[in-house]
Amino acid sequence: MDINSLALFQMADKKMDWLSEKQKTTSVNVANVDTPGFKARELKPIDFSNELKQTLSSNPYITNPNHLSPSNTNAVITNPKHKLGVNRSAGDFKTSEIRKPYETTITKNSVNLEEQMNIVRKTTEQYNATTSLYKKYSDLIKTSLGKN
Repeated sequence: MDINSLALFQMADKKMDWLSEKQKTTSVNVANVDTPGFKARELKPIDFSNELKQTLSSNPYITNPNHLSPSNTNAVITNPKHKLGVNRSAGDFKTSEIRKPYETTITKNSVNLEEQMNIVRKTTEQYNATTSLYKKYSDLIKTSLGKN
């Protein structure tokens, strides 16, 4: 069984990809702190409810027909040992200029180092939480398979 085909792992992968792109965007902002006229950019947030719907409605394979809900008519029953995965790339994410920068310098640069460092801190915390969840879920699967 490919554990990356499980919905939780797919969503964790997407979140980690998004957080990596967010760190890259922030690093570009910090690198251009002294560039005249540079406008700070930010990554648009992921709509978790939309991602959850997409992940769960991606034509899942069913291991037991009794697990189907009456409202889910998109399921395909094939080999009971298979799961369906959804592949995504980091190119799915969009950036935009920060609409109301905290402050702008005399050279019309909108990068604020304090604000950017706060974004780095929050992104790091979210990444650590996501990797921790990924590891705990992976350990749970290993334990259930008796491979601890």
